[in-house]
Amino acid sequence: IGMVSGKILDKKGKRIDSTGQFLSKYRRPTERGHKELDKGQFGKKGYIFGVCGVAGFYKKEMLEDIKLGKEYFDESYRMFYEDLDLNWRAQKLGWDAYYNPKAVAYHNRGSSSKKKKSKSNFYLPYLSDELKFYVIKNRYMTIIKNENLKDFIFNLFWILSYDLILWCFILFNAPKLIFRVLYNINFLKIAFRKRKFIEKGFFLP
Repeated sequence: IGMVSGKILDKKGKRIDSTGQFLSKYRRPTERGHKELDKGQFGKKGYIFGVCGVAGFYKKEMLEDIKLGKEYFDESYRMFYEDLDLNWRAQKLGWDAYYNPKAVAYHNRGSSSKKKKSKSNFYLPYLSDELKFYVIKNRYMTIIKNENLKDFIFNLFWILSYDLILWCFILFNAPKLIFRVLYNINFLKIAFRKRKFIEKGFFLP
C-alpha cells in the first residue's frame, strides 16, 4: 500500500466529496460517493484505485519509486488530473491505495478554480480560459502516459463520447482554445516520452 485516503466531506460535513478516487470509463477521475448525503454507506475500509489529491497520504517509498526525474506529481499539469495521473502511474508500477473512513477531512470543492458556483459535474463552463486549457492538455497527457491498448479500445466509445461533448463546448464557447492547444501540441510528444520511461520503470534523466 502506497497511498491512503480518509472520508472527505463538503465544508458543511453533510455530503461526501470523496471516499476514494477511481478511473472512469470516460478516462476521467471519479470521486466515489461525490455529492451523496453521508449516511455511512462508505463506512468500511478497503482498497480503492487512488486517493483524491485534496487530502491524500503518500508513502515516501512509493513516491521515490514512481517519480519521473525529480517530479512526483507532473509539474507541467498545474491543476486538474495531477492526482489521477499519479494514482494511475502508481497502480501500473505495483502500488495499491487504501481507504479508511475513520479519518475525516472537509473540502470546499472548486473554491480555488471556479469563477462561480456550479452544481454540475461538467465544470468547464465555470473555469477561466487558462484553466480550461489545462483540463484539455492534462486529460490527454494522462491517457497517453498511462493507458494500455486493450483498455483504451474497450473504453473507446465512452472516451470519444466525452471528447465529443468537450470539443463541442470548446468550439461554441471558447474557440480560441483550439488554436492554443494546436500551438502547444508539443505536450503530446512530452507525454509519449514520459510513457516510455513509465513502461520501463526507469527514472527520467
